[in-house]
Amino acid sequence: MSFSNERQAVARNSVLAQAGYAVAPANSTTRAFQLLDFISFHLVVLGHSIPTSERRLLTLEIQRKWGIPILLVDAGDVDREMRAEAHADNLDEPELLLAAVAELLPPEAIVKR
Repeated sequence: MSFSNERQAVARNSVLAQAGYAVAPANSTTRAFQLLDFISFHLVVLGHSIPTSERRLLTLEIQRKWGIPILLVDAGDVDREMRAEAHADNLDEPELLLAAVAELLPPEAIVKR
């Protein structure tokens, strides 16, 4: 699942989908929680444009309720209070994002083409 502002999310989701990952985008905290309640995910990617208070809520609830690994995409300012399994810089090349995702996902998470 990927949650961020629309333009950046589309680009990030496209990179992930082209690499063989299934992506379920959410454009709000409410939608993210709805998806998490009904679909089994291997990883949640949270974009840097999500307001800090919402990112904190999302990370805490996702870890507490679902125990899913989280990759936070940051704008170079890592918030150490937000616990996540990995961080990626928003300005990183797509290869670095894919490397961070690959480190967190089990092999069965990749959609075979």
